[in-house]
Amino acid sequence: MTQFPMTLLAAAAGGALGASLRYAFLYFVQGGALGILCLNVGGSLALGFLFASGEGRSEFWTIFFGAGLLGALTTFSTFSADAVRLFVANPVQSALYIAASVVLAITAFVIGLMLARAL
Repeated sequence: MTQFPMTLLAAAAGGALGASLRYAFLYFVQGGALGILCLNVGGSLALGFLFASGEGRSEFWTIFFGAGLLGALTTFSTFSADAVRLFVANPVQSALYIAASVVLAITAFVIGLMLARAL
């Protein structure tokens, strides 16, 4: 990160746009689990395209679209990219990462529910 204040601004601006698009899509187009699935798959497709075509693009725009817009639209796209990167380097580590991410995230959600209900 050579220009941290500008890249932070890129992430914030892209994130605001991504979060707004996510809300609008779920509200006006398709809500519920199917809407989330569409956003996650579409975001993963877009992030893959961004990574493959990103050479020569400025750090500002890469962060705006990647960490910002697509990160707020769906965090699943980053999970997908990390899983693929790990798979290329070490398929077993990738499988463990995928399993741990899903199981631990769902477990943490359930614990959060239980804690909130207990209070």
